[in-house]
Amino acid sequence: IGIPDAILNKPGPLTREVRTKRYKNHKSLKRGTVGAAVYQTKIDGRPATVMLMVDAKGKARLLQVAPGDRRNPLRKDLGDVPMTVAKPLKAWTSLAMKAPGVLLAAADGNVIEMIPDGKGWKEIKRWKSWSNSSNDIFGDAITITTSDGRLWVSDTKRHRVLCFDLENGKKLAEFATTDKPG
Repeated sequence: IGIPDAILNKPGPLTREVRTKRYKNHKSLKRGTVGAAVYQTKIDGRPATVMLMVDAKGKARLLQVAPGDRRNPLRKDLGDVPMTVAKPLKAWTSLAMKAPGVLLAAADGNVIEMIPDGKGWKEIKRWKSWSNSSNDIFGDAITITTSDGRLWVSDTKRHRVLCFDLENGKKLAEFATTDKPG
């Protein structure tokens, strides 16, 4: 698995070229990871940076990471993490942080908002559309990322990229023509 330098060294907006380091033999990095989110938490009462990874079936794993340590950025495998959802999901595609303690996941064309629940995360909200218009619904496969108070959604089945305000969910922009390749 490749981990972008920007994640391990300085979480935040991508304002420079991203380099990737390969960790082929690290036993904690599982093949099939489709999404990852890096956030701050406490481990044994002390501040720590962790990376939550999820596979397409929603199986999640947590690793303690060390930002800035180029020789050993992967510190400790913290094990499997339960991801509790209201209804089963078939195909998870990505993770992103909305705010401290608020995780976003994309699966089956939905954006799922989650909060901490013991050692895991639990769903509190799910959305697939943002108005009553037939154009304002996600396709079956989306990927997400967040940056500077914005949620970016790559809606490949409907051939577009959408941008939403993270605070109020309002659509700010749409790029491309819905349902028209090109």
